[in-house]
Amino acid sequence: MKQILVILFLIPLSLKSLCGQTFIEDLSKIIEQGDASVFSQYFDKNINISFDNSQAIYSRSQAQIVLKDFFEAEPVKYYKVNFRSHTDNNEVLYLVSTLKTTKSEYLVYLAFKFQNKKYILTELQFKRQN
Repeated sequence: MKQILVILFLIPLSLKSLCGQTFIEDLSKIIEQGDASVFSQYFDKNINISFDNSQAIYSRSQAQIVLKDFFEAEPVKYYKVNFRSHTDNNEVLYLVSTLKTTKSEYLVYLAFKFQNKKYILTELQFKRQN
């Protein structure tokens, strides 16, 4: 009976992790800190990054430099996830967020794939809102 209760208690925790809630909270803190080095640990080998209408595919190390330059030029004031969605099998996770910097506000779109038991960022879009 104890084992059944433990299993019933753990199911919601595992679903929370599986759907990426803890992952999203951790990622949000990293983005709020503007830490491109730690953020890059979530990048795929190659990542598609766009700023408004400018788009390019970067290696992980190139993307880290691009974001480091961005965060230095526009220090983050706050970051908030507005919407999240995932495929039925949790293989793909989408986030739509607001990023406010010292200069502008951006709508940020992030797309992740679940690979090797973790989410990997494959696409990152910044759209200036003002």
